[in-house]
Amino acid sequence: MNIEKLKEIIDDVNNGNWDEYSQFFNNDIGLFIKIVTKFGLIDLIDPMSDDLQDYQNDVLYALVNENPEKWVNFICETVIDSDLIKKGDDWYLYLNDQEDLADLFYDGRESTKDLVKNVFGENYWEPY
Repeated sequence: MNIEKLKEIIDDVNNGNWDEYSQFFNNDIGLFIKIVTKFGLIDLIDPMSDDLQDYQNDVLYALVNENPEKWVNFICETVIDSDLIKKGDDWYLYLNDQEDLADLFYDGRESTKDLVKNVFGENYWEPY
């Protein structure tokens, strides 16, 4: 495959034209990402493109696998951008109180979230 043509395709995909090219990649964004990675052009894909929103997880996963340090930093600084603090080479989650930890365990069922709040909350819950 011609590198320049692949760069044009990447640019078009970044601009929301995945449907134009998807048939050439068996309608599989993962295959497209593998080919782009094989040619060393993975950094040209814009993971924050609104036009790639449906495929953002696939793109970010591929980027993290290709260059973990660079893309984990990118994700922590850009995507999450909230309670994460970098100290040295490590990332730390800053929470105002222990009950904020319950949000990490929320699975759509209030009972699980309530259980974690009771376990980690300020009021001691007898069984735990």
